Amino acid sequence: MKLGKYYITISNVIYFAFILTALFITPGMCVKSEDFKKCNQSGFCVRQRAYSDLVDKTNTNNASPYKIIQDTIEFNKKEGVISAKVLKTASNTLPDTTPMEYYFNLKLYLLKGGAVRMNLEEADDTIKVRFDASKYALENNTPESAKKIDDVKSNDSNVVSYTFGEDNDMLTIVITLSPMKIEIYKDGEVSLVFNQNGYLNYEEHRIKEETSTNEENASAETEAPTEVTADAANEISEEEKQRQEEIKNLIENTQKDMWSETFKGNTDTKPFGPESIGFDISFPGFKDVYGIPQHTSPLDLKTTRNGDEYTEPYRLYNLDVFEYIIDSPMAIYGAIPFMLAHKSNRSAGILFVNSSEMWIDVEKNENGTITHWMAEAGKFDVFFFVNKTPKDVIKTYMNIAGKPQLPQYFAIAYHQCRWNYNDEADVLMVDNKFDEYGIPYDVIWLDIEHTDGKRYFTWDLSKFPDPKGLQEKISLKGRKMVTIIDPHIKVDNNYYVYKEAKDKDLYVHNNQDKPFDGWCWPGSSSWVDYLNPEANKWLISQYDFDKYEGSTENLYTWIDMNEPSVFSGPETTMPKDNLHFGKVEHRDVHNIYGALYHKATFDGHIHRSKRGNRPFILSRSFFIGSQRYGAIWTGDNDAKWDHLRASIPMTLSIGLSGLPFAGADIGGFFNNPEKELYIRWYQTAAFQPFVRGHSHIETKRREPWLYDDETISLVRDALYERYNLLPYWYTLFKEASVTGIPMTRPMFMNFPEDEKSFNIQDQFMVGDDLLVKPVITEGQTEITVYLPKVYKWYNYKTFEVVETNEEGNVTIPTQLSTIPVFQRGGSIIPQRLRHRRSSTSMKHDPYTLLIALDEKNEASGLFYVDDGSSIDYTRGFYIYRKLTFANNILTSSKYRSETDVPETHDEDELMILSERIERIRLVGVDGKAIQSIQLIFKGVITRLEFTIESEDGHVIAIKYPGIEIKETNWKIEILY
Repeated sequence: MKLGKYYITISNVIYFAFILTALFITPGMCVKSEDFKKCNQSGFCVRQRAYSDLVDKTNTNNASPYKIIQDTIEFNKKEGVISAKVLKTASNTLPDTTPMEYYFNLKLYLLKGGAVRMNLEEADDTIKVRFDASKYALENNTPESAKKIDDVKSNDSNVVSYTFGEDNDMLTIVITLSPMKIEIYKDGEVSLVFNQNGYLNYEEHRIKEETSTNEENASAETEAPTEVTADAANEISEEEKQRQEEIKNLIENTQKDMWSETFKGNTDTKPFGPESIGFDISFPGFKDVYGIPQHTSPLDLKTTRNGDEYTEPYRLYNLDVFEYIIDSPMAIYGAIPFMLAHKSNRSAGILFVNSSEMWIDVEKNENGTITHWMAEAGKFDVFFFVNKTPKDVIKTYMNIAGKPQLPQYFAIAYHQCRWNYNDEADVLMVDNKFDEYGIPYDVIWLDIEHTDGKRYFTWDLSKFPDPKGLQEKISLKGRKMVTIIDPHIKVDNNYYVYKEAKDKDLYVHNNQDKPFDGWCWPGSSSWVDYLNPEANKWLISQYDFDKYEGSTENLYTWIDMNEPSVFSGPETTMPKDNLHFGKVEHRDVHNIYGALYHKATFDGHIHRSKRGNRPFILSRSFFIGSQRYGAIWTGDNDAKWDHLRASIPMTLSIGLSGLPFAGADIGGFFNNPEKELYIRWYQTAAFQPFVRGHSHIETKRREPWLYDDETISLVRDALYERYNLLPYWYTLFKEASVTGIPMTRPMFMNFPEDEKSFNIQDQFMVGDDLLVKPVITEGQTEITVYLPKVYKWYNYKTFEVVETNEEGNVTIPTQLSTIPVFQRGGSIIPQRLRHRRSSTSMKHDPYTLLIALDEKNEASGLFYVDDGSSIDYTRGFYIYRKLTFANNILTSSKYRSETDVPETHDEDELMILSERIERIRLVGVDGKAIQSIQLIFKGVITRLEFTIESEDGHVIAIKYPGIEIKETNWKIEILY
């Protein structure tokens, strides 16, 4: 094609079409759901759902074809392992043939913390080695077995049982041999059942028979209905005829798309044929289940079968879905196949360690919840968890999957981003405007336009001629910079990054075993294969300061499009029959690809840092284990009230599933937020783990000072609330890095006995001590908050005691400035109340302790400090204190979590970390009756001055108590 004096190739036309389509998806447009599969367009989902429907229609006694062979059971008490052979007998639909038999190896590991690991694999599979995601997803792939394990005698020869656990906290696993079923009991009550409904359907690897028409005909492994003669047919009722027709259709559906599958013109060749795994997990007596992110559904998962909520299963398949649909089980950017079930006296969970595409059905009835898990490929590797509370389950899960990274201090403050800040002058203008308007921020971000033609690890030197100088100017104010490094590499032999990886053969291959070429932002692109150990080493080296020119210690990384997003691919991603290192198909690793890239980037930052600084990496795609490498965000949301509302259950769901450092783009990525929405979003995000303003290139600029004076003031106030509480937030991040318990928590996590809290999704806890109920509805003038009556509650801003009605509800007015936050009585919260331009500028500011007393006039809290940047805390360079107020005395003692090394620092090092406490605010005291307050420190008694800060005297402030947080040998006593 020729246009004027320029020649335009067909590939250029295709590229421009893709780019223009992606670039101008702006106001008035939303995701085209028809571009993404539904279950009836996914061969293995159709097959597995059809199988479960066949079981339900034809098998009322769960005559599952799987049985455990009794004389193969072996019990290794020392290792806590039960092993056995499983026989699957598949009926043949052809006349005069014998049933087909398949054998599987079963292993059950009885683990510490109330967990069971179950492995099931073909005994003789010579066709394909199933991909094992656990070696990448789990930090602890050989978890410790339970301390106490015993077998239980049974009079039933079809049942074997074992008890396991610690001391008085024991579980019982009951294994039914035929048909195969596994139950886990706690305190005599069944909490979780595997294969209760008989949905286990393990598609064995097989050789395709060239003469077979099994794509269209009934399976040789599926029981067909009995053939009926013509005379007998006349006697069959219409209802029975309809039933038999339904069964016939279901049998046909169990064979759908076994050896190839086409969607939107893209054909998946499926060289290994059908290999999916389906099974059911029941939670008897549980009505509420949570997790399996990432979706836009409510926190308490809706039903997908035999209900009036969703008709599609929840899908886990990492996809680039812009402006996603709210209240949907549709797959988006991340996938964590972890589900938590909870009721007032028990919690249970399941983790399916499998990185292929999944669909999950949820069905609720009067007996509890039934879930049906369907994975396209990969290993059967499942963990079951049963314990007393959600926190107990999550702790055990995190001990296996790995704890979240403790981020640098700046990373939990406010981030300012846009696609794109135009050049150095634009960046410096934005930076200066934040100071001019007194609005704090810590990090400024550069999107893809900062590069030389979308070549990552480069700069557009016409716009950013002095990257190091720019970073230095930003860092002088205690701020950092983030640049984007997407996984697609522009095909250009003159581009050193592309050429190096090409010469080392590090790219993902297509199904012809040639380097895969797809389309993304740079045009023709290749994707590095992070399953290849050499590719990881290569990427790590790209972050060296002498390699990534223009980078410094103050530059951090944002990885986007790592689902991976491929504009020219099926469902905007990579073909499933692409090949990775070791000839592993992409279908096996799809959901973990983004996490592998996240890890390699994390390792690159570890390797580059001469100071031992902790990395900060933001990723869009995620999987089990992503928590070990940094933060994620919820993707390309919209400037709409329903997207603001959805940000709460989305981040809570991701957090309880093991990835707590999560947030949503403030204001919505697409479109332009009006004033009220903009303000309310900042007020909400200030109390979420990751806080970033971000927007699309085609939206209006929306830095706070571009709104009116009231908006500027209220956004500033919201961010001040964040910065005031940074000491508390950092302590919570520390706790999360030790226990895995998220910083922001659904109400039921903190109040596991309170059934009213089980389906609340518009309010949440920050730690144990702050309850937040953001205003997330347009024009809302009042709000009703549920405050569990087991605690005394205070208004966080006014310090007033909050009185609720008998149900625990209170309604308060909501002006535009109102952020409904409440402090739990019995808590001590550390604060820093001096307003600075960044968190680094606050580094040597003194602290305030906010003490809210409970009904017993007691309170306690933890307070953690380290240098906020390095890994030196792992050698003991930190201060961790437990503050306690009881009997009118405040004390401080050293605190150490079970995984921490002891504090080890000399006096000079201690002074680097320690700052003084300048104020102690006590809420809930009888201030008017206080005679005096004294500090007793190293045997010296000092009288302290205090002021009454409320008319009724219930709030007092002790100023300048004369102690530092490092000290422990002191007490402050109130005398009446």
